[in-house]
Amino acid sequence: VSLLGRHAARQLGVGFNELDHVGVGTNLDASRGDDLIRHPFPYEPITREQFEIGGGTSHELWDWFRNDTRERIRTGGWAVVTGTTTDKIYAGCLTLGDLDSDAQVYYLQVPTGTAPVDFILPGAVNQAVEVFDNGGQDLRSFLNLYVRKKFRSYAQSDIAAIGVNQLESLLNRFPLTHVPDSAIVARDAELVGNTPWTGYETVESGVSGTTSDQGSNVGRLTDDLEDFTAAGVVVGDVLNITNGSSDDGYYEVVAVGTTTVDLDTEEAGAFVGEGSLTYDIRTRTIITEIADDGTISQDTPVSPTGTLVSIAGGFSGPVAADDILRITEDGATRGVYQITAVVSDTEIQVDTSDQAFPTGAIGNIDYEILEPGMFLQYKNQSITLAATGDLTFSDESPSEDRITRTSNSWITDDVQVGDLITIAGSNSNDGDYVVRTIVSALIIEVDIQHTLTAEGPVGATATVSRPFIRSINSIDYPFHWRLFGNDAGAGDIFEFVQRELRRATDIDEGPAFSRGDITDLLMTFATPTG
Repeated sequence: VSLLGRHAARQLGVGFNELDHVGVGTNLDASRGDDLIRHPFPYEPITREQFEIGGGTSHELWDWFRNDTRERIRTGGWAVVTGTTTDKIYAGCLTLGDLDSDAQVYYLQVPTGTAPVDFILPGAVNQAVEVFDNGGQDLRSFLNLYVRKKFRSYAQSDIAAIGVNQLESLLNRFPLTHVPDSAIVARDAELVGNTPWTGYETVESGVSGTTSDQGSNVGRLTDDLEDFTAAGVVVGDVLNITNGSSDDGYYEVVAVGTTTVDLDTEEAGAFVGEGSLTYDIRTRTIITEIADDGTISQDTPVSPTGTLVSIAGGFSGPVAADDILRITEDGATRGVYQITAVVSDTEIQVDTSDQAFPTGAIGNIDYEILEPGMFLQYKNQSITLAATGDLTFSDESPSEDRITRTSNSWITDDVQVGDLITIAGSNSNDGDYVVRTIVSALIIEVDIQHTLTAEGPVGATATVSRPFIRSINSIDYPFHWRLFGNDAGAGDIFEFVQRELRRATDIDEGPAFSRGDITDLLMTFATPTG
């Protein structure tokens, strides 16, 4: 017999005495008043949007049989309770605002280090999320919701948006809405295979291609007159069909055969299937990744130029100034560098003004060389400080305020104008400040936009980091993200950034990891323009 409530299900055998209202017998007996309604349901209602399961003395240890049930409970939150102990808490999540029915909303429960989770159904959200497990994780103080769909503005919400510091076992209404973004017009494949987003070389072309749908968002172009493998076509290249046909457009290559290339058709839709198609296949790779080949060094400690010397070589001819050296080796020098000169077939020079190479040579570097294009890189280099001793904060208004240390030296520690200094443990001055002037070994001045409160000496701590530094109106400012814009306009750059912020992979060319679809630091740029 199945005991079914609005929110719960439990299988009970007819032979159990608990089915008999009077406690005897093995069958339901109407003459004794036996019916399923008289048996206790396993939850205790608190409000119309909140309840407990297993909390009553007559039905402790009850819980949902599996997640299928939990994921289908609507417009409410609940706690799983045994006696006076709360075992689990589920917070109901309801989104308020317009969302496309096929837009996938997803959520993150810790700030870093984990992948986001999709809500079960696309479109507007009405689902509970586990936020507390007794003896396990307590995730009640953080929940971010995201929706990032192509051709729509990006939106996100968090617990601050609903005015709470900690989630409870009730329904939470999150504002989340998106609108059409007329600034987004190009397919994603075009962004990685066409100017102005990237330079490219044509590795193969033809006039006798035939398309066919392979299912699962994969299309195939076949050309019996070509050998794609021999031509050097690889996964990640871009194919462009230009016949004026239904299957025209840019497609990213996902698999390569001798006479076939498989293409990602998720965005464009399934191939109609046509013949005699004109196409070309493009790559932005000039020199494919070479492992343990390069040796890098900084020309001088103060020079903005670094050098890479290669064992394999091959720079003369295909490589030119403004091409991109991408160091793929893990470590502090991982990143992208603009090539400034091809010295010889085995040596190139690059711009290291943002990220210096070591002064001593480092070998066995993995690298590749790419056409000029758009690249994102994050930087937050930690600057090691000797013990500062107590700190004194002085309000020098209308001039820039000062921070004074009692021991060692800002200069010796290599603190520079534009660095970020973070103060913690003070009475009134905790926060981030931009270094404006190195006054002396003991004194620095910080940006005038932040007024310090006079105090000290006090046992506060200082940490210093160095993002990318840019000068605007002769004032140095720190920026965590750098974009190589490839001389494109703001609209094209916007489309590139929007694509990056939908990717479920690392979008940071540097040594850190920033998964695109949960990266917040770029969101001030990624807003609708039209």
